[in-house]
Amino acid sequence: MKAWYEVAIPREDILQGELDDSMFAADLRDVLQERGALEYRIPEKFFQQTYPTEGLLNLLAQVVRRLTTGHGDAVIQLQTPFGGGKTHALISLYHLFRHGDTHREAPLVRHTLERAQVDKLPEVRILTFVGTEYDTIRGKTPWGLFAEQLGRYDLLEEHDRKRRAPGAENLRAMLGDAPTLILMDELATYAVSARDFQDQVMVFCQQLTEVVKALPHSVLVATLPSSAPYGEEGERVLRQLEMIFGRVQAIYTPVEQDEFFHVIRQRLFREIADPTEVRRTVDAFYELYQRHAEQLPEKARTDAYRERMRLAYPFHPEVIDLLYEKWASFSTFQRTRGVLKLLGEVLSDLYRRRVVEPLILPVHINLANGAIQQELLRHIGNGFASVIQRDIIGDSAQARMVEKQLGAEYEAHQVARGLATAVFFGGFSAGEKHGVSEAELRLCALRPTLPTAILGEAIHQLTRKLWYLHYEDGLYQFRLQPNLNKIVLDKQEQITQSEVDEAVREAIRKYAGSAFPKVLLFSERPDDIPDTRELKLGVLAPDDTRAHPETERLLDTLFGAAGEKPRTFRNTLVFLVADEQHLANLQNRVRERLAYERIKRERALWETLSDEDKNTVNRRIQDFLGSEQFQVLNAYRHVALLRDGRLDWRSLGTPTAGTRETLSQRVRQFLEHDDLLLKQISPRMILDKAVSAGTNEVSVKDIVDAFFRYTHLPMVENEQVVFQAIRRGVQEGAFAVRVGERVYYQQPIPMDALNYDATLLKEPPAGSAAEPTPEEAPPEREPAQPVAVNDGHQVELLPPPVSTEQPSYRRYKLRASVPSAKTYELVQGVLTSLMRQGLNFRFTIELEVQGAIPKSLVDISIRETLNQIQAEVETEEKE
Repeated sequence: MKAWYEVAIPREDILQGELDDSMFAADLRDVLQERGALEYRIPEKFFQQTYPTEGLLNLLAQVVRRLTTGHGDAVIQLQTPFGGGKTHALISLYHLFRHGDTHREAPLVRHTLERAQVDKLPEVRILTFVGTEYDTIRGKTPWGLFAEQLGRYDLLEEHDRKRRAPGAENLRAMLGDAPTLILMDELATYAVSARDFQDQVMVFCQQLTEVVKALPHSVLVATLPSSAPYGEEGERVLRQLEMIFGRVQAIYTPVEQDEFFHVIRQRLFREIADPTEVRRTVDAFYELYQRHAEQLPEKARTDAYRERMRLAYPFHPEVIDLLYEKWASFSTFQRTRGVLKLLGEVLSDLYRRRVVEPLILPVHINLANGAIQQELLRHIGNGFASVIQRDIIGDSAQARMVEKQLGAEYEAHQVARGLATAVFFGGFSAGEKHGVSEAELRLCALRPTLPTAILGEAIHQLTRKLWYLHYEDGLYQFRLQPNLNKIVLDKQEQITQSEVDEAVREAIRKYAGSAFPKVLLFSERPDDIPDTRELKLGVLAPDDTRAHPETERLLDTLFGAAGEKPRTFRNTLVFLVADEQHLANLQNRVRERLAYERIKRERALWETLSDEDKNTVNRRIQDFLGSEQFQVLNAYRHVALLRDGRLDWRSLGTPTAGTRETLSQRVRQFLEHDDLLLKQISPRMILDKAVSAGTNEVSVKDIVDAFFRYTHLPMVENEQVVFQAIRRGVQEGAFAVRVGERVYYQQPIPMDALNYDATLLKEPPAGSAAEPTPEEAPPEREPAQPVAVNDGHQVELLPPPVSTEQPSYRRYKLRASVPSAKTYELVQGVLTSLMRQGLNFRFTIELEVQGAIPKSLVDISIRETLNQIQAEVETEEKE
């Protein structure tokens, strides 16, 4: 598709950016005095530039018939909104009867004669009155001016000087029987100004309408605005004039809305160079609308709308409709001339910037253009200039920030700025409907040159980021009052960093968990961490991030010292450290949540919010709380431990969305998965790692302590892991253990026998295998068999020892109270151990929650889980 300016060629003054207000400001007085824009005062140019609308042709033909035959309406009122084509219609009448005979081939003249069914125009006298031109204190009255124009001032001189309305007989004598056309413009404005003799003006108007109605070849055409000028006084005057003219008037509308498309093309463009390209462009848009019908207003899918697109080209119909229907509802907006002037500025701006688009949509209107912006602000107030700057066009405008956030494609198409512009352009009205719906907004933006999928996310982000964009009752609009986004931003600025830090620390405490025997939070000094054999997870303070230059120095201190002494059990320590970037995200979200909570607490502010905003506040607080656990886990993603005496960093990566893990659970699972934390070890590991070469006897205490002290060894869950490996090694014959005077070798060690006082023997003394007690007696071995080896000798190869069953209970039943904080240990130490043994067991829970518990937690989380695992709920009590 070609660019619009290659198909619809604007007038030269538009291309050159030489627009003049007088081009669009019709003024009957200027025409009478042969001044002002050439398009109005030169008949040939005027006829060329005037599109013969149905309303205008009906008006001209009616006046021609009345003046020619004496039949038809004698008093005609033109009542349209300000700037709706009334003055243009009066100028059309003036030029038609002054110069129509010499321009009979002009479409306006030719079609008027055909519609009036006459061959020639009658010779008529033309009386004119423009209410804004005359001084109501020293100037002549309307009746004095009419008498002067007819050369009969002497008849009404005294009435004029005394400002007394003449009677019907005097007016009839002044007008006579000759065909007369009376044109009265801006009458309401004059009447408001003529306060001292306003009642006489009203009397004159009433007498004049009666006299004209009685004269067969006279016509009075007057203009009245549809809304009153000058406040309450203007309203009263307008209503009075409407009553006077309403008795005898016929009302004509010079320009209907769809005809305005023709007026625009006639006034703003030299030619449409390629009608085929117009159809091609319109068809492309229409087909696009059919494919995305569910996202657009119903009207956009009709054949009638396709035809409106063809007529409005190169503008999209929404550009013109929004101006004609919404902006024209302001009493200060001149409908026809206002629309033409603004569209002329838009064309000039787009052509100068060579905006290569097949059709001009509302999103293409450049609010950064001073002339365009000022034309709009004239009707809604200059206060919106700062709204435009902050939200739409400024270098740091929120719409620009949205585009940067969403990516290069959004920036290239200026998607967010365009949508915001469309809301601004379409959201204002002096009528009842303010704002635009999402479907209307999409219609203002959707085009074949734009990937359609990107609009939805841009609209969503605009509602989240802009400061003065309001969304209410399904409609978007800009207001001077800051929206919830701006209120939240202001509240965020009021929240101190210490408040944020404390809230972050509270969240860390909440999700730290207890998957380690000790979970230590925010340690800063060596004496914060006990030097014991139990595993310890240290969660550093938020400020001590992975990237902070002092963090490794702090860790070296915590790993290396315990109080004033060197730390002994360094292989029991793991630290969890925050990532700087993800911590900043967590802090930002916490700050935002605190802002929403503050808004909710401030009752005076809360009461000013709409129900929709209140719902948004509540929903976002819940969203923040619902994602807080993920954000905490995502921030604390770096694990620091000692390996071979050096600091070793490991990354936990991004947690699973919706996770319910605690920080300590996540670290523990990571260490277990990577075999950095072992729940069991082999006897061979004890010999290879914990017993020095050449050493035959090692105390069990030294072996156990080795796993807790030396960082070249894996971490073990507790001392029982080492004891269990020693028992297994003894039973398998890997080594022996001496407890007191007794040596255990290739036999079980009683549970209460193995302790720190025992000694491991790499080479058991001869005959150290003790005779088992009757209870321990293993089955007899098979007799040894001689086996030949390579050198021909025979050796005795003993079969492997037969494993013995450990003592067991026939039945086991337990009832215990477990604190909620120790649930993880219950699962790992009891239930998991039973399952690993392949034992069938029945696990019954008796749950009693102290304090209020959310109904949704019971009905959704607890009950749904129990249903899914097919649990039998025996009793349940709720209050």
